Amino acid sequence: MKQRVTVLETDLPYIRRGVEKIESSITWAVRIIIGAILAALVAFIVRGGLHIPPV
Repeated sequence: MKQRVTVLETDLPYIRRGVEKIESSITWAVRIIIGAILAALVAFIVRGGLHIPPV
């Protein structure tokens, strides 16, 4: 049991680094998706997508 705990404790820094890299990648993916949605919305508005006809 002590040997298994020792092995797990030595692997812990590598696991933490891996999780941090995954979190960083997810953060950038979310930023890119939100940026793409905002860019599409601005393009829609610029092309006259929100044209309100006169009354």
